[in-house]
Amino acid sequence: MKKIFAIFSLVCVLFFSSGTFFVYQAYIKSYKQEFRAWAVQENNRAIIELTIPIAELFKNTALIQWVDNNHEVVLNGKLHDVLTYTVKSKNVVLKLIADEKEEFLKRNFAAIYNKYDSSDSSSGLLKLLKQFLSLKFTSNDNIYSMLNVVDLFNRAKPLEQKIVAKYFLPEIKPPIS
Repeated sequence: MKKIFAIFSLVCVLFFSSGTFFVYQAYIKSYKQEFRAWAVQENNRAIIELTIPIAELFKNTALIQWVDNNHEVVLNGKLHDVLTYTVKSKNVVLKLIADEKEEFLKRNFAAIYNKYDSSDSSSGLLKLLKQFLSLKFTSNDNIYSMLNVVDLFNRAKPLEQKIVAKYFLPEIKPPIS
């Protein structure tokens, strides 16, 4: 019975301490997909075209660092999403768009995580335990207020009337009694 309780306790600690991290990763993944789709449709934002040699494609150099499985780059200290890349002779033209919101999220998530690891007075094992368990406290710092979810809804465009009309049934009259 004690072994089952110990295993159950360990599973609970692992689940609750790593849960917010996986929620964060899922949010970032869904946000990236929405952001790329929105950025391709909207042409009013500044899209940067960067030309690099083919030999430097997907390699970290002094100019750019590739992040997130080569879907993003850090250029001049700012995070950019790669919208498209096209090969022209011996060069590759990257179309980039700055992603301030994701950069803000990553900085704040790291700051919250580091806040719980700032004490140097802890022993090695206790410090390691604090690092491991600190992920469960990120939701207490109101991280969701930083996401500015309302901004996502403000950018949504209404569907055209003809597209919306095919999802509505014509009004059905009630039966005559």
